[in-house]
Amino acid sequence: MPVYLDIASVVSSRSVSADLSLEANRYGNDPARSNSTLGASGSYKESPTVSYAPLTGARLVNSLLRPIQPDTVFAMISGGRKVDFLLRAAVRSINGVYGATTLSPNARPEDDAFARVIEAIGRIEQADALGLRIEKREDHAVTYVMFHQDRGPGTQDDIRLVKELLGLDPERNEYRLVFGSARRPDQIALNTRSIQQVMGELASGVEVPEQDLREGRASARAPAG
Repeated sequence: MPVYLDIASVVSSRSVSADLSLEANRYGNDPARSNSTLGASGSYKESPTVSYAPLTGARLVNSLLRPIQPDTVFAMISGGRKVDFLLRAAVRSINGVYGATTLSPNARPEDDAFARVIEAIGRIEQADALGLRIEKREDHAVTYVMFHQDRGPGTQDDIRLVKELLGLDPERNEYRLVFGSARRPDQIALNTRSIQQVMGELASGVEVPEQDLREGRASARAPAG
């Protein structure tokens, strides 16, 4: 079983030293034989010490086992991350439209609509027509995904396609971002993976040596798509 480590502390010790020397030799009143030298030296040393501790309890759950927040996914998209890779790795479904998964026992191929949705979202983001709005409530924040229709006819076609495939209200351009797989016309619902599930999906692309499969050190996994 894998064991996850967390950085418990980082301690850095520093030391600085400097030396200055002056030497002069004088031979009577003969300047040709007299000489002098001046020397200087210094050193700086830094020795960091990093301590690790096993990641357990609530920190393990919050860091690795809890699904990624949908607003985090869209914030990364707005930050310039590659849309198709990010959504395929971190999201299981959008409004009930499912991507591929290779993790048993829920392995399944990717819905055709999922590929079309993430490709269209990628083009919308590149056209700077995708935005986020965060509304502060008393005890929490609500995130809305916004589509900007004034970026050209091609972008309008992509926005129209996303609305159609996700069952969104075509008259709206702002939708509440939530976690789950429910299909509502005023919401974009992301069923996200945890970090551990993301690592499991990415591991499906690793080529495992045949000897490890024969010895049971790893299990074969057929691609879902």
